[in-house]
Amino acid sequence: MNERQFKKAARHLHTLAERWKDESEYEDFDDYKKSMIRALPKEATNVEMKQRPFEVSFDLPDRNRTTLRVVREGVQELMIVPAKKKKKREK
Repeated sequence: MNERQFKKAARHLHTLAERWKDESEYEDFDDYKKSMIRALPKEATNVEMKQRPFEVSFDLPDRNRTTLRVVREGVQELMIVPAKKKKKREK
C-alpha cells in the first residue's frame, strides 16, 4: 500500500466514521463495509470492519495484516504480524 492509497483509504474511513455517528440508528453497517472495500487497493483480501473502535482490517500480498483505525487525531495505521505456528513436538 503506497502513500497515495493509504491517504485515500484513511480519508474514506474517516468520512464513514463521521457519517456512522449520525446515521447508525437507521443505516446498515454492511453498506459501510462495501463502500470501504471500494476505497482499498484491489489486492486487499479478508476485509473486516468493526464499529467500536471504528476500523478496517485487511491483508495485502506484500504486507502483514493491516488495520486502519479512526482515533481522535485522525486515522491510525497498525501493522499486525501473524502469529508464528508452533512446531509439533516429536515423540
